Amino acid sequence: MQTTPFRVTVSNDIVKELDEVIKLFNIQPVMINEQQANGSLLNPQILERFPPSERRTTSSIIQWVPPIPNWNPWIASNIDEGPLATATMESISEDLRHAEQCKMENELKCRLQERQNLPIPQYIIDDAIQHNQGAFCNVVVTQPRRIKRCEDLGNSCGYSVRFESILPRPYGSLLFCTVGVLLRKLESGLRGISHVIVDEI
Repeated sequence: MQTTPFRVTVSNDIVKELDEVIKLFNIQPVMINEQQANGSLLNPQILERFPPSERRTTSSIIQWVPPIPNWNPWIASNIDEGPLATATMESISEDLRHAEQCKMENELKCRLQERQNLPIPQYIIDDAIQHNQGAFCNVVVTQPRRIKRCEDLGNSCGYSVRFESILPRPYGSLLFCTVGVLLRKLESGLRGISHVIVDEI
């Protein structure tokens, strides 16, 4: 469909400014060819060339960030208000504070019951709090069993299953969860988690 051309009135000042801009950028106006029916009015001139952008490739590396201020790792959001978790308790193990990775496994299957009763996650969190490093320790355990800690849920201890969760405080805390919950956390990275204990899978 072809529209009928019509005249418009433009002030001389605007015409002068347009001419100055065209001369400044060295733009050649597109001349209308009446004989060419399907002519394009777009200017093919390139004013600036930019370097090609790098292609982003999907990585399978899981991002990890240790506990940091103003970040709640259980709900993956910033903390707007509330005090940090600090306390003092007896030292359990100095090695747990300095080790970057702790891998604990039982070589004897006959000691499975004894291993289940060993509160390793509690040792880690208690040791960190004892050395005034509680704000830098958040432990997640793939273990749906409820372990006695003599504390109300939602403080230093919490749990998360598929349809129910009581999350602990953002610093110096212990979260027991199922394997599925941990896998969903791994998709977005372990930001704010200091220890991961894989048990009963």
